[in-house]
Amino acid sequence: MVYVPHYLVSLNGDFITSGIVREIFSMNLRFGGVVGTGFTKPFVKPDTATVDGVAAAAVGFMGRATSKMCNVVNLKQVKVNRINEAGAYSDPTSSSKAVLAPGTLAHTGLPYSVSMAISHISTGRGPARRGRVFLPMPALAVATNGRFATADLPGVLTSYKTMIDEMGAALGAPLIVASRNGFSSPVVQLRAGDVPDTQRRRRNDLLEAYSVLATAVG
Repeated sequence: MVYVPHYLVSLNGDFITSGIVREIFSMNLRFGGVVGTGFTKPFVKPDTATVDGVAAAAVGFMGRATSKMCNVVNLKQVKVNRINEAGAYSDPTSSSKAVLAPGTLAHTGLPYSVSMAISHISTGRGPARRGRVFLPMPALAVATNGRFATADLPGVLTSYKTMIDEMGAALGAPLIVASRNGFSSPVVQLRAGDVPDTQRRRRNDLLEAYSVLATAVG
């Protein structure tokens, strides 16, 4: 396996209602050097100022109403790691910052397992040209046709782009799609669909309370 060296940014947090942690989430973004758009800063372990810049971008995203992040979703930690050619961490410890950044909008009643998928479309070819993140439990209403309101999607994408632009500026590298075969391409398009996505792991982790009704025998 040969990876193009890059930064892995992880956004971690949880869902809290009535003071109880109901679920956790994590989103991973990759920033790195590719042909024609390499690192504009030295590829070194991120210092405090760099991590602060990445974290500020994530906190800003959570705080914008146009991001449509629910107020029970809390961003708790931002981590930045260097990934080497073997696909492993380059440094023995992560560069991280603890934050507390909830979304701003009221819960619309969506289950914890529902998310909004944002696709990263790169300049590469084939299935490997795409990456994807899942925004946890967005504060989006679902219409009678089972879809998100399309009028909300451009605002989400614009806010998300602001976040990745700010992160890229802090790291000195563009958002990329990378794979284990040495493929790496800059992301040139963001795409969000109006069909709610389901995170199967979150669905499987939800404990069900059953109603039971006995039936006649014989």
